Amino acid sequence: MSATKRRDLRIGPVTVPGLVLLVTRWSAGVGLVASIGAVVLLGFGWVSDLRFLTGALSVTLIGLVEMVAETALRLEEVERKSDRILAREAVRVRPLTDCVRDLKRDLESLRGAQEIVLRFLGLGFREGQQYVRDLLKSEASEAHLIFEILLIDSDAAGRRPATALSKSLGSWASQAARSIEQIEEALDLIEKKRPRLRRSVTIKRYSEVPFIHGFAITRPLQVTYYSFCRWEDEGSYGWGSTAYRTLRGSDALADPSTPAADDGRVFDSFFEHLWKVAGEPQLERTVNGSAGSPITSTGS
Repeated sequence: MSATKRRDLRIGPVTVPGLVLLVTRWSAGVGLVASIGAVVLLGFGWVSDLRFLTGALSVTLIGLVEMVAETALRLEEVERKSDRILAREAVRVRPLTDCVRDLKRDLESLRGAQEIVLRFLGLGFREGQQYVRDLLKSEASEAHLIFEILLIDSDAAGRRPATALSKSLGSWASQAARSIEQIEEALDLIEKKRPRLRRSVTIKRYSEVPFIHGFAITRPLQVTYYSFCRWEDEGSYGWGSTAYRTLRGSDALADPSTPAADDGRVFDSFFEHLWKVAGEPQLERTVNGSAGSPITSTGS
C-alpha cells in the first residue's frame, strides 16, 4: 500500500494555508485598529456617521471568524499527527531496560499517592528481582508499594518430557527460587535500616507454560509493559527481552478494539487465572506498615 503525504501549495516561500492565516490576522488587526479609531472619533464628535464604525466592526468580526476557523483546522491537524505518533508508539517494541526506565518515571509521577499496586508476571526473574529490589529500596516514593508477583514453579518443567521447552522452564524455575531469596533479603534490609518505607510483597508460583509476561501498575493508574515468549532461532523457548510493548489504560479505554487493548486483557486475565490456581504464597510479607489491599481485577 502506497503512503500519501500532504503537500501544501506554495507561493514562493509561503504555503497557501500560511498565507490565508497571514491575511486573516492582518484583516482582524486592521479592523480592530479601525474600530478603536472609530470609537475615538465618534467620542470626540469628529465623525457622526455610525456606518463608519459598523464597517470597521464588520472587518474585525470577519477577520476574527476566519482566525478561529483556521485555528480549529490547525488543532485538528495537530491532533491527527498526535494520533499517528501514539499509534506508532503503541506497536513499537522496545528492550526491557527502556520499559523499566518508563516504569520508574510513572512511579515518580505518583508522588502524592497513598498506595501503589504493582503486578509482575515473571518467569525466572533473574533481571526482574534486581528491578524489584531497587523499587523496594527506593526512597523516591513515600507511598505504600504493594507488589504482587508470579514466578514459575519447578512443577512446570518436572511434569514434561525432557525437551527444549522443559529445559527453559526448568532453568527459569531454578532462578525463581533464588530470586525469592534475594527479594526477602531486600525486605530484611528495609525493615532494619529504612523504617519510613512501607512495602508489601506477595509472591506465588505457577506451573503452567507461560506465553506472555511483564509488569504493570494497576492502581492508581493503569499501565502495562509486556512481552511474549517465543521459539528462538537456536530452538530454545525464549522470553523476548528486546520486544516489550506498552499499553496505557487510557489508550485501552479510548479504543478497546485495538490489538494492544486486547493484549492488555490477555495479560490481566492470565495473571488473575494464575493467581487463583497458584495456591499458597511462597512469600507474603509487609514491612513498616499494615498489609495493603487484596488483588482485584483491572480489566485493561
